[in-house]
Amino acid sequence: MKYMKMKTMKKKIDSQTILLNQKYLKENLYNTQSIMGEIYELHCYNYILDSYKNINIVKCKCINEGKYGNFAYSTNGKILLCSNNIILAEYDSLGVSQNNIYWWEITRHKRLEKDFLLKLKMKEYLLKKLFNKYEIIVNIISTKNFKKLKEYHVTIIDEPHYDISSKKYKLSDNIKHTMSLKSFSEKSVKYDYIDNLIKYAEYFNDKSKYEMIKQEYIINRIFDLESINEPVVKFYDLKEDKIRKIKINGFNKTIFNNRLSQEISGIRRRLIKK
Repeated sequence: MKYMKMKTMKKKIDSQTILLNQKYLKENLYNTQSIMGEIYELHCYNYILDSYKNINIVKCKCINEGKYGNFAYSTNGKILLCSNNIILAEYDSLGVSQNNIYWWEITRHKRLEKDFLLKLKMKEYLLKKLFNKYEIIVNIISTKNFKKLKEYHVTIIDEPHYDISSKKYKLSDNIKHTMSLKSFSEKSVKYDYIDNLIKYAEYFNDKSKYEMIKQEYIINRIFDLESINEPVVKFYDLKEDKIRKIKINGFNKTIFNNRLSQEISGIRRRLIKK
Protein backbone atom coordinates (compact mmCIF):
# COMPACT_ATOMS: atom_id res chain seq x y z
CA MET A 1 0.00 0.00 0.00
CA LYS A 2 2.85 2.32 0.96
CA TYR A 3 4.65 1.48 -2.31
CA MET A 4 1.49 2.28 -4.33
CA LYS A 5 1.15 5.66 -2.59
CA MET A 6 4.79 6.54 -3.29
CA LYS A 7 4.35 5.52 -6.93
CA THR A 8 1.27 7.79 -7.23
CA MET A 9 3.17 10.69 -5.65
CA LYS A 10 6.07 10.16 -8.08
CA LYS A 11 3.61 10.29 -10.99
CA LYS A 12 2.20 13.58 -9.68
CA ILE A 13 5.67 15.11 -9.41
CA ASP A 14 6.57 13.90 -12.91
CA SER A 15 3.39 15.44 -14.33
CA GLN A 16 4.63 18.84 -13.09
CA THR A 17 8.08 18.32 -14.59
CA ILE A 18 8.83 18.82 -18.29
CA LEU A 19 11.78 17.80 -20.37
CA LEU A 20 13.52 20.73 -21.95
CA ASN A 21 13.42 20.33 -25.71
CA GLN A 22 16.26 17.95 -26.51
CA LYS A 23 16.78 19.21 -30.05
CA TYR A 24 16.99 22.78 -28.74
CA LEU A 25 19.52 21.82 -26.05
CA LYS A 26 21.63 19.91 -28.55
CA GLU A 27 21.66 22.79 -31.06
CA ASN A 28 22.55 25.26 -28.29
CA LEU A 29 25.01 23.05 -26.41
CA TYR A 30 27.73 25.71 -26.52
CA ASN A 31 25.37 28.68 -26.39
CA THR A 32 24.72 28.97 -22.68
CA GLN A 33 22.93 32.32 -23.13
CA SER A 34 20.23 30.69 -25.29
CA ILE A 35 19.73 27.88 -22.78
CA MET A 36 19.57 30.39 -19.91
CA GLY A 37 17.00 32.35 -21.93
CA GLU A 38 14.89 29.20 -22.28
CA ILE A 39 15.06 28.55 -18.53
CA TYR A 40 14.25 32.21 -17.71
CA GLU A 41 11.11 31.99 -19.88
CA LEU A 42 9.99 28.88 -17.99
CA HIS A 43 10.75 30.62 -14.69
CA CYS A 44 8.59 33.61 -15.73
CA TYR A 45 5.84 31.32 -17.05
CA ASN A 46 5.62 29.81 -13.55
CA TYR A 47 5.29 33.34 -12.16
CA ILE A 48 2.41 34.05 -14.58
CA LEU A 49 0.66 30.77 -13.70
CA ASP A 50 0.92 31.54 -9.97
CA SER A 51 0.16 35.28 -10.08
CA TYR A 52 -2.81 35.64 -12.45
CA LYS A 53 -5.49 33.35 -11.01
CA ASN A 54 -8.38 35.32 -12.61
CA ILE A 55 -6.96 35.05 -16.13
CA ASN A 56 -7.22 31.96 -18.32
CA ILE A 57 -3.57 31.41 -19.20
CA VAL A 58 -2.94 29.58 -22.48
CA LYS A 59 -1.02 26.36 -22.07
CA CYS A 60 2.44 26.48 -23.63
CA LYS A 61 6.11 25.55 -23.03
CA CYS A 62 5.24 21.87 -22.44
CA ILE A 63 3.25 21.12 -25.60
CA ASN A 64 4.20 19.27 -28.78
CA GLU A 65 3.69 20.77 -32.23
CA GLY A 66 0.09 21.45 -33.21
CA LYS A 67 -1.96 23.96 -35.26
CA TYR A 68 -5.32 25.59 -34.43
CA GLY A 69 -6.66 28.31 -36.75
CA ASN A 70 -4.10 31.11 -36.94
CA PHE A 71 -2.16 29.70 -33.99
CA ALA A 72 0.35 26.87 -33.66
CA TYR A 73 2.90 25.44 -31.24
CA SER A 74 6.58 25.35 -32.13
CA THR A 75 8.70 22.28 -31.39
CA ASN A 76 9.61 23.66 -27.96
CA GLY A 77 6.08 24.73 -27.06
CA LYS A 78 6.12 28.42 -27.94
CA ILE A 79 2.96 30.00 -29.37
CA LEU A 80 3.24 30.96 -33.03
CA LEU A 81 0.88 33.15 -35.04
CA CYS A 82 0.66 32.00 -38.67
CA SER A 83 -1.07 32.97 -41.90
CA ASN A 84 -0.84 31.02 -45.13
CA ASN A 85 1.84 28.83 -43.49
CA ILE A 86 3.97 31.94 -42.86
CA ILE A 87 5.06 32.47 -39.25
CA LEU A 88 4.26 36.09 -38.46
CA ALA A 89 5.02 36.27 -34.74
CA GLU A 90 6.01 34.30 -31.67
CA TYR A 91 4.37 34.86 -28.27
CA ASP A 92 5.92 33.90 -24.94
CA SER A 93 2.65 33.74 -23.00
CA LEU A 94 -1.01 34.62 -23.67
CA GLY A 95 -4.22 34.72 -21.66
CA VAL A 96 -7.85 35.83 -21.78
CA SER A 97 -10.25 37.28 -19.22
CA GLN A 98 -13.70 38.66 -20.09
CA ASN A 99 -13.06 41.33 -22.77
CA ASN A 100 -9.29 41.37 -22.43
CA ILE A 101 -6.49 39.52 -24.19
CA TYR A 102 -3.27 39.43 -22.20
CA TRP A 103 0.19 39.03 -23.68
CA TRP A 104 3.42 38.72 -21.73
CA GLU A 105 6.66 39.40 -23.61
CA ILE A 106 9.66 38.01 -21.74
CA THR A 107 13.21 39.30 -22.22
CA ARG A 108 16.38 38.91 -20.19
CA HIS A 109 18.51 41.10 -22.46
CA LYS A 110 20.66 43.67 -20.70
CA ARG A 111 19.76 46.18 -23.39
CA LEU A 112 16.97 46.26 -25.96
CA GLU A 113 17.62 44.97 -29.45
CA LYS A 114 17.46 47.63 -32.18
CA ASP A 115 14.16 46.34 -33.61
CA PHE A 116 12.62 45.18 -30.28
CA LEU A 117 10.01 47.95 -30.18
CA LEU A 118 9.12 47.45 -33.86
CA LYS A 119 8.55 43.73 -33.24
CA LEU A 120 6.58 44.55 -30.11
CA LYS A 121 4.23 46.88 -31.98
CA MET A 122 3.90 44.42 -34.87
CA LYS A 123 2.90 41.62 -32.48
CA GLU A 124 0.42 43.92 -30.70
CA TYR A 125 -1.03 44.98 -34.06
CA LEU A 126 -1.51 41.35 -35.12
CA LEU A 127 -3.34 40.52 -31.87
CA LYS A 128 -5.65 43.51 -32.47
CA LYS A 129 -6.41 42.13 -35.94
CA LEU A 130 -7.26 38.69 -34.56
CA PHE A 131 -9.13 39.83 -31.45
CA ASN A 132 -10.88 42.94 -32.76
CA LYS A 133 -13.58 42.83 -30.04
CA TYR A 134 -11.09 42.60 -27.19
CA GLU A 135 -8.75 45.04 -25.50
CA ILE A 136 -5.12 43.96 -25.86
CA ILE A 137 -3.12 44.29 -22.63
CA VAL A 138 0.64 44.08 -23.11
CA ASN A 139 2.93 43.18 -20.22
CA ILE A 140 6.72 43.08 -20.38
CA ILE A 141 8.68 40.82 -18.04
CA SER A 142 12.35 41.72 -17.78
CA THR A 143 15.34 41.64 -15.46
CA LYS A 144 15.47 45.45 -15.54
CA ASN A 145 13.41 48.46 -16.60
CA PHE A 146 13.96 50.31 -19.87
CA LYS A 147 13.06 53.93 -20.58
CA LYS A 148 11.89 52.98 -24.06
CA LEU A 149 9.18 50.76 -22.54
CA LYS A 150 7.49 53.51 -20.49
CA GLU A 151 4.18 53.07 -22.38
CA TYR A 152 3.97 49.43 -21.24
CA HIS A 153 3.53 47.76 -17.88
CA VAL A 154 6.89 46.22 -16.93
CA THR A 155 7.38 43.55 -14.25
CA ILE A 156 10.93 43.03 -13.00
CA ILE A 157 11.77 39.38 -12.30
CA ASP A 158 15.27 38.47 -11.22
CA GLU A 159 17.01 35.63 -12.98
CA PRO A 160 16.83 32.24 -11.25
CA HIS A 161 19.74 30.00 -10.38
CA TYR A 162 20.62 28.41 -13.73
CA ASP A 163 21.38 24.72 -13.97
CA ILE A 164 22.09 24.35 -17.68
CA SER A 165 23.23 20.76 -17.18
CA SER A 166 19.72 19.68 -16.15
CA LYS A 167 17.34 18.43 -18.82
CA LYS A 168 14.21 18.85 -16.70
CA TYR A 169 12.28 21.83 -15.40
CA LYS A 170 9.53 21.79 -12.78
CA LEU A 171 6.39 23.68 -13.76
CA SER A 172 3.85 25.18 -11.38
CA ASP A 173 0.98 22.85 -10.47
CA ASN A 174 -1.35 25.56 -11.90
CA ILE A 175 -0.40 24.33 -15.38
CA LYS A 176 -3.27 21.84 -14.94
CA HIS A 177 -5.81 24.67 -15.05
CA THR A 178 -4.58 26.39 -18.21
CA MET A 179 -6.62 27.02 -21.36
CA SER A 180 -5.95 25.03 -24.52
CA LEU A 181 -4.62 26.84 -27.58
CA LYS A 182 -7.60 25.43 -29.52
CA SER A 183 -10.09 27.17 -27.17
CA PHE A 184 -8.06 30.39 -27.30
CA SER A 185 -7.93 30.26 -31.10
CA GLU A 186 -11.72 29.92 -31.32
CA LYS A 187 -12.09 33.37 -29.72
CA SER A 188 -10.22 35.02 -32.61
CA VAL A 189 -11.31 35.98 -36.11
CA LYS A 190 -9.55 34.51 -39.14
CA TYR A 191 -6.78 36.78 -40.36
CA ASP A 192 -5.29 36.56 -43.85
CA TYR A 193 -1.88 38.23 -43.94
CA ILE A 194 -1.41 37.89 -47.73
CA ASP A 195 -4.73 39.61 -48.45
CA ASN A 196 -3.66 42.37 -46.09
CA LEU A 197 -0.37 42.78 -47.96
CA ILE A 198 -2.21 43.00 -51.29
CA LYS A 199 -4.51 45.62 -49.81
CA TYR A 200 -1.54 47.72 -48.70
CA ALA A 201 0.31 47.10 -51.95
CA GLU A 202 -2.51 48.85 -53.82
CA TYR A 203 -1.46 52.10 -52.12
CA PHE A 204 2.07 52.10 -53.47
CA ASN A 205 2.62 55.81 -54.15
CA ASP A 206 4.26 58.65 -52.27
CA LYS A 207 1.06 60.22 -50.94
CA SER A 208 -0.45 57.01 -49.60
CA LYS A 209 2.68 55.54 -48.06
CA TYR A 210 3.18 58.58 -45.84
CA GLU A 211 -0.50 58.54 -44.96
CA MET A 212 -0.02 54.95 -43.81
CA ILE A 213 2.88 55.93 -41.57
CA LYS A 214 0.76 58.76 -40.16
CA GLN A 215 -1.99 56.25 -39.32
CA GLU A 216 0.65 53.99 -37.74
CA TYR A 217 -0.10 50.84 -39.69
CA ILE A 218 2.45 48.38 -38.34
CA ILE A 219 3.64 46.56 -41.42
CA ASN A 220 7.21 46.22 -42.64
CA ARG A 221 6.81 46.77 -46.35
CA ILE A 222 4.30 47.79 -49.06
CA PHE A 223 4.60 45.98 -52.38
CA ASP A 224 4.08 47.52 -55.80
CA LEU A 225 1.33 45.44 -57.45
CA GLU A 226 2.39 46.52 -60.94
CA SER A 227 5.78 44.85 -60.49
CA ILE A 228 4.65 41.86 -58.43
CA ASN A 229 4.87 39.41 -61.36
CA GLU A 230 8.18 40.78 -62.64
CA PRO A 231 11.62 39.24 -61.88
CA VAL A 232 12.39 42.37 -59.86
CA VAL A 233 9.71 43.52 -57.40
CA LYS A 234 9.57 47.06 -56.03
CA PHE A 235 8.42 47.70 -52.47
CA TYR A 236 8.41 50.54 -50.00
CA ASP A 237 10.38 49.71 -46.83
CA LEU A 238 8.67 51.42 -43.90
CA LYS A 239 11.63 50.80 -41.62
CA GLU A 240 14.20 52.30 -43.99
CA ASP A 241 11.74 54.93 -45.33
CA LYS A 242 12.64 54.32 -48.97
CA ILE A 243 11.73 52.34 -52.05
CA ARG A 244 13.75 49.16 -52.51
CA LYS A 245 13.91 46.34 -55.06
CA ILE A 246 14.24 42.62 -54.71
CA LYS A 247 15.20 39.92 -57.20
CA ILE A 248 13.04 36.88 -56.58
CA ASN A 249 15.54 34.41 -58.01
CA GLY A 250 18.79 34.25 -56.04
CA PHE A 251 18.11 37.28 -53.88
CA ASN A 252 20.49 38.22 -51.12
CA LYS A 253 19.31 36.26 -48.06
CA THR A 254 21.44 38.31 -45.70
CA ILE A 255 19.18 41.27 -46.47
CA PHE A 256 15.84 39.58 -47.22
CA ASN A 257 14.77 36.54 -45.23
CA ASN A 258 12.92 33.50 -46.52
CA ARG A 259 9.60 34.78 -45.24
CA LEU A 260 9.71 37.63 -47.75
CA SER A 261 10.10 35.11 -50.56
CA GLN A 262 7.08 33.21 -49.20
CA GLU A 263 5.08 36.44 -49.05
CA ILE A 264 5.82 37.26 -52.70
CA SER A 265 4.95 33.71 -53.77
CA GLY A 266 1.70 33.87 -51.80
CA ILE A 267 0.74 37.21 -53.35
CA ARG A 268 1.46 35.90 -56.84
CA ARG A 269 -0.68 32.80 -56.26
CA ARG A 270 -3.58 34.99 -55.14
CA LEU A 271 -3.24 37.35 -58.09
CA ILE A 272 -3.21 34.43 -60.55
CA LYS A 273 -6.43 33.07 -58.97
CA LYS A 274 -8.10 36.46 -59.31
